[in-house]
Amino acid sequence: MMIPGAPQELKKDEMVQLVSHELRAPLNATEGYIKFLMQCESGPLNPEQMDLLNTALNNINRLEHFVTDMLDLAKMEAGRLSYRFAQADLGTLIRGVLETFRFAAAEKGVRLACDVPAGLTQARMDEGRVRQVLENLVNNALKFTDEGGTVMVSVWEYCGWLKVSVADNGAGISPEFMPELFERFSQEGARRTWNERAKGSGLGLWIVKNVVHAHGGNVWVQSERGVGSIFNFTVPASQA
Repeated sequence: MMIPGAPQELKKDEMVQLVSHELRAPLNATEGYIKFLMQCESGPLNPEQMDLLNTALNNINRLEHFVTDMLDLAKMEAGRLSYRFAQADLGTLIRGVLETFRFAAAEKGVRLACDVPAGLTQARMDEGRVRQVLENLVNNALKFTDEGGTVMVSVWEYCGWLKVSVADNGAGISPEFMPELFERFSQEGARRTWNERAKGSGLGLWIVKNVVHAHGGNVWVQSERGVGSIFNFTVPASQA
């Protein structure tokens, strides 16, 4: 793909950054126009029109996540993904992430809940990167949970680590796909079994794994087909 004004020879990660930059401007502008229309500033909307705009906004958000995933992939492969570790409150972060999914959950009829112990959630982490991990896991849980289901985020402290679990009572994962879940583009195989629900770049869980490992932690999943899944990860508790 040729980009007007771009140098003839670019490294792979530089090309991804350039393409990401070119995509983000029109995506952000389109998102702004859609939100403006949804606020009825230019006139009232009927329910069908509002539903169409919601669908358009969801597709814009999917594209924005895809661009972010591809940019992070290029940075990880080039060893350029940076981290800023500091003490931060994991419980506050979890509640903030759940709040961003309140509308999407309500639209599906799914309950969001958290079990976060007071005063025990100080972690040493890159807050922005761990937010990315949580957003990926909560978003996936919502995708695979039907109306009337629940997505629960819980935290435990043990031996200097904080363990976070994102549990759902949704579709679950077939055993044959478990080994490849955290690999790049693994959703292509899983999608055939998960009824086309796993729409995305196929990079989300791979990025989750890499971010968690950069914190010195681990990530794993427990799942049973037709019962639900629990995605777990650990980050170091703050020693302060």
